[in-house]
Amino acid sequence: MLNRRFATVAAALVLAVLGTALVLMYVKGADRRAVEGKRAVDVLVATKAIPPGVLGSRLVADGYARTERMPEQSVPDDVLHAVGPAEASLVLSAGLKAGELIRRPLLVTPSASQYFTVPKGKLAMTIALSDAQRVAGYVKAGSKVAVFAAYKLLDSKGTPRGEAGGARLLMSDIDVLSVGLSGKKDNKGDETTTLVTLAVTQQEAEKIVWGTQGGKVDNALYLGLQTDASELDPNSPGVSSFGLFR
Repeated sequence: MLNRRFATVAAALVLAVLGTALVLMYVKGADRRAVEGKRAVDVLVATKAIPPGVLGSRLVADGYARTERMPEQSVPDDVLHAVGPAEASLVLSAGLKAGELIRRPLLVTPSASQYFTVPKGKLAMTIALSDAQRVAGYVKAGSKVAVFAAYKLLDSKGTPRGEAGGARLLMSDIDVLSVGLSGKKDNKGDETTTLVTLAVTQQEAEKIVWGTQGGKVDNALYLGLQTDASELDPNSPGVSSFGLFR
């Protein structure tokens, strides 16, 4: 009688263990099937409103986007998984809202987009340059440039010292916002100058105007594209020949 009870209890224990094992195997198999059916992938999502013209290389660096994992089946085929070398120099062609996925077709070459973002505290100013003046055409949107100025030497009264002149670094680390054709052509129909738009401070803009005019006083007017974040002082003393390189 005792042996029969022991055998019954042992059989029950074996069945319980076997049942538990089968349940665990089923659960693991279900989890595996679920993962296989919904493989997670990394995608870039806007963390805040992104204005058009932002460089691909600045999306994550400036906190505009972050990486999230989502089921592969739930995201479009053209979603951007990461910013690689091919996307770093491209710009966003349209604005995005927080939470929107960043899709590859939204990134275009700077020349294909009319948008750019003016950095905080600065304004955009455009100047016309020849190919030689813009490093044989190697200056592009997203480049950083140094600006040099050629000038005539002046005496203490501001009078030019004959034909004596010089050249000097005027400013450096200037961001190029866009590059486009000016529309001016020579007799052969080739473009003679290129319009280069720079992000500059008020003082830098004043120096650029002076340098572009060669110090000549001919009442030339230049416009600077101002934003809500531009920092301007209407009472600035401006720039003259004596304070140009200060």
